[in-house]
Amino acid sequence: MSIKGQTEQQQAEAQLAVGYYTELFKPPLEPKKLPPPAKLPPVPQPVLAQRVPGAKEESVSGAWQIVADKLKEQILLRHYSPQTLKSYSIWMWKLSRFLENKSPETVTTSDVQRFLADLAVRQQVSASAQNQAFHALLFLFRYVFKRDLGDLRDTPRARFQLASFPFRD
Repeated sequence: MSIKGQTEQQQAEAQLAVGYYTELFKPPLEPKKLPPPAKLPPVPQPVLAQRVPGAKEESVSGAWQIVADKLKEQILLRHYSPQTLKSYSIWMWKLSRFLENKSPETVTTSDVQRFLADLAVRQQVSASAQNQAFHALLFLFRYVFKRDLGDLRDTPRARFQLASFPFRD
């Protein structure tokens, strides 16, 4: 026995604990470097199966690209997630293709209503997909076009498919 009635093993353990403590709380030699901030994915570009060459189409596609850039700017301004940017951009480009690259300045409420109806009736998308498209286009009209989307109450709605869920007796 030695200091304060401790055995040699207890003294060795105490010395080891003090060593761990000093190593743990020793100031770092260099300041920690933070990883670079995550970059948002680029705005998806339209994928057109067939392109008819012509000056008008190029200028209209260019106009939609400007809309895509403004959409990205508005989403970043409101701190929406990168996934929201991606999905809203995809719905914007799908609307553009549905309208056969109609100029963005001339898109009307009835164009959006026809697009949402086409999703529900012809394409038979899920209710959640149609809702996502609706909210993407609502955002587009409010914050990018700075126009009211209008009344869409008469738009056909996609149905919730109960048959896709297995139920037990």
